[in-house]
Amino acid sequence: MTLTGPTSQTFVSQRLRLNYLDWGNPEKPLLLLVHGGRDHARSWDWVAEELRQDWHVVAFDHRGHGDSDWVSDGNYNVQDMVYDLAQLIHQLGDREVTIVSHSMGGNVALRYAGTFPDKVRKIVAIEGLGPSPKRQEVDWVRRNCGNVQDMVYDHPKLATERSAPASQLPRRQSRPWRARSWDWVAEELREDWHVVAFDHRGHGDSDWVSDGNYNVQDMVYDLAQLIHQLGPATKDQPVTIVSHSMGGNVALRYAGTFPDKVRKIVAIEGLGPSPKRQEEMRADPYPQRMAEWIEKKRAAAARTPRKYDSIEAAFARMIEENSYLTEAQARHLTLHGVTRNEDGTYSWKFDPHLNVWHVEDVADEFLHQTWAAITAPTLLLYGADSWASNPQGDGRLEHFENAKVIEFENAGHWLHHDQFDRFMQTLRDFL
Repeated sequence: MTLTGPTSQTFVSQRLRLNYLDWGNPEKPLLLLVHGGRDHARSWDWVAEELRQDWHVVAFDHRGHGDSDWVSDGNYNVQDMVYDLAQLIHQLGDREVTIVSHSMGGNVALRYAGTFPDKVRKIVAIEGLGPSPKRQEVDWVRRNCGNVQDMVYDHPKLATERSAPASQLPRRQSRPWRARSWDWVAEELREDWHVVAFDHRGHGDSDWVSDGNYNVQDMVYDLAQLIHQLGPATKDQPVTIVSHSMGGNVALRYAGTFPDKVRKIVAIEGLGPSPKRQEEMRADPYPQRMAEWIEKKRAAAARTPRKYDSIEAAFARMIEENSYLTEAQARHLTLHGVTRNEDGTYSWKFDPHLNVWHVEDVADEFLHQTWAAITAPTLLLYGADSWASNPQGDGRLEHFENAKVIEFENAGHWLHHDQFDRFMQTLRDFL
């Protein structure tokens, strides 16, 4: 039998089209070659030529390498590459695999082998363990705390709305909401403030990330970029921020990263999972949680946005899911929260992949350092009927230097909708 050169094939992973080379002999045991960070699949050609007689050799291009797609926002992380590797092996039939890998590829391959130990026969990793213990802490600090100021990658288009110029007051929303969820607050404050509300990536009228992966650090960059692009209006004047939920998580990290740029900050239930909830989530071993994340991402890829036959049907769903909203609020949020599909139906304006977040966020100690770095007066608001844990009772308030907590009775997670008049009075008093 005469063997020809490899054939170029593609597979889809997280909406990206990724390239791989198949060297033939599909009846032989599967051998996967995984390249490093500055290489591509063809860097394995000499190895593949030597082994192709006895193995079904497959070499693939990581996202952003060789002939594989680039991620639209330029953000790459190892966890997503583990998913890509899992997806390739899944597409090849979930056969037992032997892996030979190098550098970053070794890091990816070793994580895959620990996540799916029953699927890997043997593994070779050439310098694939990543930073040494001595370097690791320094690298974590640089990547997770201080590097927002140094990032230069592209980002999705951010949709903004402006009113008359005055003081700066960006507003940030929580998923699955969008900038228009702040309309009532903006109407009340626009006479005295330059109010700007923007749609996060994957929300409202902003771009979706091409691979469907969202993390808070990238959203901090988006907020930093928005404030930077507002230019002269914020050059000599710190910004005041009012934020909600995920938006609060993002805004508080911005305020700790750029403390001199923030005058005051309000965060409605914006600290993320409570210490108790984090402990519950981390009770399962990391490899198990990683495997579950991969399955959830694969399920999200198969999911299509829910379609509603009419605006009224979408409105009914909004009322059903948000019992505290008045009909006027629910209708307003519905009208500005849906998009028309080609077949005439309606779907919500947010990426379905937003429901699947990475296994771990920034390390707790670095998040606490970021909160402690906030110098602006900070107001943390909580609803008494919400699922969110009050930081005054769970210990997180102690990480802030200048923060106050107020709890709203008869209010849930969206307390600025549930108790609008009281919220506006509280906000005005604080501002």
